Amino acid sequence: MSASPEDGPLASARHAVLQIGGMTCSNCSFAVERALNSLDFVEKCQVDLINGKAFVHYSGGTAADLCEEVEAIGFDARVLEDEAALSGAHVVLHLLVEGKGRDAGIASLESTPGVLECRADVDELCVTFDPLHAGARDLVAVLKKHGLQVKTDHAGGKLAAEAVPRGLPTAVLLTMGIILVSDVLPCIEHCEHVLYKHLVPGLPCITVLLGALATPVQLFCGFRFHLGAYHAVMSGVWDMNVLISLGTALCFLYSLMVMLFMIVAFHIGGSTMDCKAPPPSYFETPCFVITTILVGKYLEAWARSGASQALRQLLALKPQTAHLLRGVEVEEVPAQLLQLGDTLQVFPGETVPTDGVLTSASADFDESLLTGESRPVRKAAGDVVIGGSKCVTGRVEMRVEKLGSQTMLSQIMALVEEAQLSRAPVQHIADQIARHFVPGIVALSVVTWGVWFLLVYTWQVVPLASILRGRTSNWPELDKAFFVLEHGLNVLLVACPCALGLATPTAVMAATGAAASCGILVRSGAKPLELGSQVQKVVLDKTGTLTTGKPSAVAAALVCPWAMEESWGELLQAFRDHRAASKVARKVAFASDLPTDWLSQEAIRWPTASCEDSSPSPSESTKDSESRLRLTLPGSEAAKAREQLRTEAERALWWALGSAEISSEHSLAKELVELAGQKARVSLSKPESFENLTGVGLRCMLGDLSVEVTAAKHILSSQHALLGWTEETSGTMSS
Repeated sequence: MSASPEDGPLASARHAVLQIGGMTCSNCSFAVERALNSLDFVEKCQVDLINGKAFVHYSGGTAADLCEEVEAIGFDARVLEDEAALSGAHVVLHLLVEGKGRDAGIASLESTPGVLECRADVDELCVTFDPLHAGARDLVAVLKKHGLQVKTDHAGGKLAAEAVPRGLPTAVLLTMGIILVSDVLPCIEHCEHVLYKHLVPGLPCITVLLGALATPVQLFCGFRFHLGAYHAVMSGVWDMNVLISLGTALCFLYSLMVMLFMIVAFHIGGSTMDCKAPPPSYFETPCFVITTILVGKYLEAWARSGASQALRQLLALKPQTAHLLRGVEVEEVPAQLLQLGDTLQVFPGETVPTDGVLTSASADFDESLLTGESRPVRKAAGDVVIGGSKCVTGRVEMRVEKLGSQTMLSQIMALVEEAQLSRAPVQHIADQIARHFVPGIVALSVVTWGVWFLLVYTWQVVPLASILRGRTSNWPELDKAFFVLEHGLNVLLVACPCALGLATPTAVMAATGAAASCGILVRSGAKPLELGSQVQKVVLDKTGTLTTGKPSAVAAALVCPWAMEESWGELLQAFRDHRAASKVARKVAFASDLPTDWLSQEAIRWPTASCEDSSPSPSESTKDSESRLRLTLPGSEAAKAREQLRTEAERALWWALGSAEISSEHSLAKELVELAGQKARVSLSKPESFENLTGVGLRCMLGDLSVEVTAAKHILSSQHALLGWTEETSGTMSS
């Protein structure tokens, strides 16, 4: 490893991330923390129970020493990251390297200026470097000079999916067999005779089958719990494994012991033992407990994966490739190989690979996943663009300014992980209770057994008749012993501290993750989340803060088609021609219920081409006066024709609007196209010509029909009824 001179005193300080396997509750995480913090060279250790990670700051020793210490207390450990504790910018490059000169290539890479560290593992190579002094493509070129085949590893450092717990399929299969033998087959007459036939005196066939099915579950599937219990007892931190191992082992041994007495009693007493026989469920119970907990582990891993979904979404924001501009040619390169100063092209709909500055044109960028702002932000040349944001409109060029740890996305991820490591005040209380929970349950089980022993043997409060329940017994004292033992075992089997230790950290991870996906960063961890339950009022610093994050149409207004027949004539004719050509009407499963207002002819004042008011001529005024005197009776043919015309006009207008917006890159275009398709109920048309009017709207041709879509203020006079309706509707919605 080589380090830059400015590293100085930080050269010996290191930061390691370990993947810990086998942690089930807060007791486990506490045991790992205590073991690592007990090492002299460890400065600080924090354990993330939900993600199964340990973050260790140390100076001296190695990461292998950390793993050995964790494995010594019964947990699996492997190194995910182990790098120098850097205060400046650094980039981690994950590569897959193959070839004979691998060692020589890595040695040459370590001596390259700007390379801070190289870690090799089988075919994987992790290189940490300073982007100010080295470039990713230059480092790859160094390796290729030694004849190595190099590929970028996009999966490096990502969150791994939880696997099915070892032994779960076997446990489920054998437990289903136990249910079949103990509960289903005895209900069949022919099977019942076979199951209760004695193989040897005092040993029925059903007992042998249940014991044979239960033994692999207890010894193989439950081995992880027995091993964990051993390490927990040796480390002095008793966890859930102690309860599971102790409870299931005692139940299993109890059943074997009763089986043994059944065989021995025949040879001692000369007849089959007539005392209370061990219930079949006592071979079932250990299997049920182990299988249920293994299934719970799998569901728990699934819940953890869901709780950390926000981090996965942040990781997904990083595109795998970028368009590198070399002169006039565009080359697609892995995003990991970008270097400072590179010029990139970003096309509409693509994600910005890294932080940079726009060098040409202007476009809208969706930064909602990073900032929480639902409305796209307009960026011009010289403005900063954030890696992970999406380009909504226009093709732009940008210059790479930041890489690795200095990008905003990396800093957000670091803040989210740091927040999820913190513990809420209530979690400290839950952890303290959980640490004393297992010893308390074991003590309570012994006390329960002792109390029932006194009730049955010393005080004789529980008579033998209540224990036998109408049966006769040749071994009454043995029946009493089994009865007392049952109550002590029940306490062990029903108690589990995992819910107590997992509830709070799972809630913290889900809350901080959901907040991060909305652009809310909880920097001080879980404490604000707990205090948030006491919040009674929320004051927002600006309007429009509370949104769904997706634009939607709320109302529409149209001018009555009979008010300006000439203006509607071309649109209706184009719509009818398109509908006749398409032949098949579009079927809509859920039609939009968008309300539509119709403005009457009295309020209409259409502007001229120069956007000025045009006064009607005397003849037009006379015609308007005559039209006001003609009344249309409801239900008449004229009324039906007028309603049919208005419906057709509404569909025609939505068809023209949706068809025009198909080629638009505006942030509202998608919503308008989807809504227009529902309202028009016909397939939309692709414009023959399209012109985007920046800051105004658009203009296109649908056959011979010219369509313009703009804000109302650009084409209507200030006295127009549509503008008045717009202002009135906006005021109603805001209030």
